Amino acid sequence: MEFLEEAARSLSKYLYKQTYFSGVWLKRKYKRIRRRMRPVGKNVCLNLKGFSDNMLIKSKHIAHGLNDKRQAVFNSFSCIGKNDLSTNLKSALHYVPKVMSYVMPVVALTAFFGVYEAFMGKTLAISVVYDGKNIGYIADESVFNDAQQAVSERIIYEEYEKPIDFLPEYTLCFVDKSVLSDSDELTDRIIEASNNQIEMSSGLYIDGTFIGAVTDSNALIEVLDAKLDVFRQENPNAEVTFTNKIEIKSGLYPVSSIVDTSNIKEEMNETVQSEQVYTVKENDTPLLIASRNGIAYSELKELNPDIEETLLIGQEVLIQRATPKLSVSVVDTVEYTEEIPYESTTVEDDSELNTYEEVTTEGKNGEKKITAKVTYINGVESERTILSTEVVSEPVDEVVTVGTKEPVVSYPSYSSSYSSSSSSSSSSQSAGSGFIWPVAGGYVSCGIWGYAGHTGMDIAAPVNTSIYASKSGTVVLASNSGPYGKHIIIDHGNGVTTLYAHCNSLAVSVGDYVSQGQVIGYVGATGNATGNHCHFEIRVNGSYQDPADYVG
Repeated sequence: MEFLEEAARSLSKYLYKQTYFSGVWLKRKYKRIRRRMRPVGKNVCLNLKGFSDNMLIKSKHIAHGLNDKRQAVFNSFSCIGKNDLSTNLKSALHYVPKVMSYVMPVVALTAFFGVYEAFMGKTLAISVVYDGKNIGYIADESVFNDAQQAVSERIIYEEYEKPIDFLPEYTLCFVDKSVLSDSDELTDRIIEASNNQIEMSSGLYIDGTFIGAVTDSNALIEVLDAKLDVFRQENPNAEVTFTNKIEIKSGLYPVSSIVDTSNIKEEMNETVQSEQVYTVKENDTPLLIASRNGIAYSELKELNPDIEETLLIGQEVLIQRATPKLSVSVVDTVEYTEEIPYESTTVEDDSELNTYEEVTTEGKNGEKKITAKVTYINGVESERTILSTEVVSEPVDEVVTVGTKEPVVSYPSYSSSYSSSSSSSSSSQSAGSGFIWPVAGGYVSCGIWGYAGHTGMDIAAPVNTSIYASKSGTVVLASNSGPYGKHIIIDHGNGVTTLYAHCNSLAVSVGDYVSQGQVIGYVGATGNATGNHCHFEIRVNGSYQDPADYVG
């Protein structure tokens, strides 16, 4: 059905054109034919006039009828399979004589014109008479309408002074195809017939819009090339072109539309869209800014690549770039290198404690060379196509070795013989036994009295290694400052206290009761410390004891 409908539409247009031309031609020739056919009789001439009138009516009927009612015709055909076949055939045959009475004269006349055109080398055209003069032959009335529109575009600085007889007269005739005029030729002849002062010049059109005319077309070309040369100097090997449609049309232009090349240059550099910025306000986010200004977030990000990293109150954000009237495209093939990031792998070592971690192989980024075709519009990248990629050097993966060995935690007991003559024995007995190693691993980096004023044992371990309560008790101090940095003191009763200093962070507060082995903090280097370690003290009635005697 769609194929038949399209065929009917094409046929109706063709027949309408041919019969319309024929009817108009016969009607215009009616008076001449009447004079020549007067001896034959008045009735013959009247019939001929009626035939010419009918040709126009029938042409419109065929065109509009087939266009507007073709759906009804096809609906009738589609009903053949649904209703009684014989009834539809009879109805169709009933209209055959009427249809043939319309179609046959048109077909015959069309065939006549086709034979005439083929053998005589002529074509049916419209002769245009304007201001009493023949200004050309056109294939269709639309050519004259386009020419009138072009005239109004050329005359922009003054009123168009029409001639006295400005209405065109159309006459059908057969002419050689070579004499047909296009809209540009007809434009010159219409302007020539006007009362405006005109001169032969070259007009510049950007995207179909008339910008201005100059008397020297070479000067106009030089202005255009100069604009391109600015971009060619920056990109000597690139393809530099205008993105707009540029046309230079030579013809007749009003003197008022002829300008200096400097005016053309200024006109080309004008913008059709100005730059717009937005000033960041309090509580603004990139997504909110895009929504407020009615643009896509991806577009906002493209205009402001760093907006996600930096967004300050009072900062100006680009919302719209300025667009010049004449845009330049630069397509360049570029080569550049990019790093290939290395990956990191972990290797376990059961001979090292689980606190051990060391980079055994340094990672190194690789490098690749990329060839790409990049398109810039007015200096801003608009498209990038990767043409090829070549690996210059492969990346070297980083290897990190970590220990998996669990630390051995000892719980030594301590017993001492009381001696009234030994204050140290008395202190040890007061401290009692049952202390445990206070760090999850580590080693003794400095013992008590390792240097002047060093009142405890330093246990070195990686940052954030867990620190345990060496014995159950109550937290009496949890401080974040001082020479000890972040430190904790636990009271175990009977005048015995322990101190854990230089923590990176604390896990308990003053007043908390902690059980032996409970995590109370994490190894760090706060306060007066040169490395990550836990400074551990045992005090009995205020006297400093050697922790090695209690925890090994």
